[in-house]
Amino acid sequence: GLSALPWCIYAVSAALGGRLADKLLRRRWSSWRVRQCMICISHLVPAMCFIALTCARSACTATALLMAMLAAKAFTAAGYYSHVSEVAPGFTGALLGFTNGVGILASMAAGLATGWHVDGSG
Repeated sequence: GLSALPWCIYAVSAALGGRLADKLLRRRWSSWRVRQCMICISHLVPAMCFIALTCARSACTATALLMAMLAAKAFTAAGYYSHVSEVAPGFTGALLGFTNGVGILASMAAGLATGWHVDGSG
């Protein structure tokens, strides 16, 4: 049912981010500038949604903000992933695998540290 909706929105948003990036490139924006713009969207919009989430008064509003965050985060594909494939075309898979692996390890450590802190503080 509806549990797949956020991921469908993510997929559509990633495609739209790619189309926007292509459009900016056709308008003679530098590749570097386009990638920076896409990365800014993918980080700043979710940050603003997190701030707005603190004011959400209904589950519907909170859900809409969470889906907006996920949609904006999809612009990473048109920014970071594309940038890596441009600067390291022969090593894109290895480099993205390494950086994603480091990110996963950091998130695991954060979860463990949070649990340790909560257990210790009562």
